[in-house]
Amino acid sequence: MLFLRDGEIKATLTTMMNKLAFSHKLILEPLFKSVSQIDEESDRERMDAIDKLME
Repeated sequence: MLFLRDGEIKATLTTMMNKLAFSHKLILEPLFKSVSQIDEESDRERMDAIDKLME
């Protein structure tokens, strides 16, 4: 099993949050609009299945 230091994880998460903060109009807003337009139950079920696989 690979050992990850706590500082490395914190630095990676901080970098990711900074990138999202500066590019939220490019990434997060279109993602929110596309997800909020999903009305069909089958799409929601498929998204739930993908979420479970990612966990």
